[in-house]
Amino acid sequence: MAISYAYTGFFAPTTSHQNTKKVWDTLLHEQVLNLSAWKGMIGIDKGGEGNLDAEVANKPIVMKTQLGKESGDQITMGLVASNVKQEWTSATAGNNWFNMGKSGNTQLVDNESTITLYNTKVKVAHQRFGVQIDGKTSLIRTPYDLLKTGKNRVAEQEAYFLDSSIFFALYTGYSPNVFRELGTTAVVPRTHANRIFGKGQANAAAVSSSDFLDTDMLEIIRVFVQKSNINPINVGGKGHVLLFIDPLNGKTLRADSAWIDANSFAMPRGEDNPIFQNMTGQWGGIVVKENNKLSTGVDWSAITVSADAFATPTAETFSGGTAATSVYMMCLVGANAVARAFALESYMVRRKEDDYENIYGFGGGSIYGDRCADWQLSADTGTDGATKNQSSAIVYAFAAPVTIPTVF
Repeated sequence: MAISYAYTGFFAPTTSHQNTKKVWDTLLHEQVLNLSAWKGMIGIDKGGEGNLDAEVANKPIVMKTQLGKESGDQITMGLVASNVKQEWTSATAGNNWFNMGKSGNTQLVDNESTITLYNTKVKVAHQRFGVQIDGKTSLIRTPYDLLKTGKNRVAEQEAYFLDSSIFFALYTGYSPNVFRELGTTAVVPRTHANRIFGKGQANAAAVSSSDFLDTDMLEIIRVFVQKSNINPINVGGKGHVLLFIDPLNGKTLRADSAWIDANSFAMPRGEDNPIFQNMTGQWGGIVVKENNKLSTGVDWSAITVSADAFATPTAETFSGGTAATSVYMMCLVGANAVARAFALESYMVRRKEDDYENIYGFGGGSIYGDRCADWQLSADTGTDGATKNQSSAIVYAFAAPVTIPTVF
């Protein structure tokens, strides 16, 4: 991906232009991008390959650095599945807690429980960015340090991509660079194992304009978190989960008087933990944050890629003719929701093909991959037929569009 600065904001020597230099401000005002959604919420793995719950920092994103020390294009992470399940109603389904183990002199030998192992594979791919400045004339006709600006643009592009790719991994299973390099046949996109459709709808097709974000929907999410044992982010001895919403979802939420009452005087004071910074508010252990990188209602499991580019994803169909562009796929995350692996961390290089030092260019990137914490059975034969996920979910919510001016 290259951005050319040739005569963009400058002028050809043979033409007249209103920006012909007389006196210019020497400060180049740069377009500001929104803050990183995941700043401060990526924890480096404390151990080697092993159990996520026991060996990583208590953050939504866990970063694996193993590939920086060893050769390879994939890290396989293991999970020991719990075989303790509370079951009150059925005497035969699962491991009923009241029938666990053996009592008295009943033989325990040959009646032991087994260890069930799951794994998830974090694949990596090369992702690069570049900026080009054409001609020495461009350098002398502006008072700005375009070489420094070019380097900053490369770094900015990569930072934006790395931040956004975590949301992409939640929707599809992997970061976009992995699909683009390896293809959607080798790495198959999936529908998230945990999806909440509006205010208790059965499926996406039943979502309508009445399924907007308010405290009623937050209560449904809270119940889901508790009943599904979603891994909480522990802050000060209390468990929290994060819910990323679109600003339009925030508009409907702030219209709810119950939300206003709960957050007018209950906002944390002086809380410096990253999960609370820039938050919209809280409800029942759910920390709500607004972000404009969320997807509208499309079927991410059907994406295809060709020649290093994705085809436009297919829009989902919602109830009552509700437009797919008015339904947002909000992201609910707990601890260890996405694993990020680096084989080569961020780097930057100077362009070599320079037309006798007349063309200036900077390129950079990294070899990395994001993987949503989806777990599959590790057995060589057979499968339980389901993907396990105890750390994230996708929540569908309607938000009516508003007319806003286009900026850039």
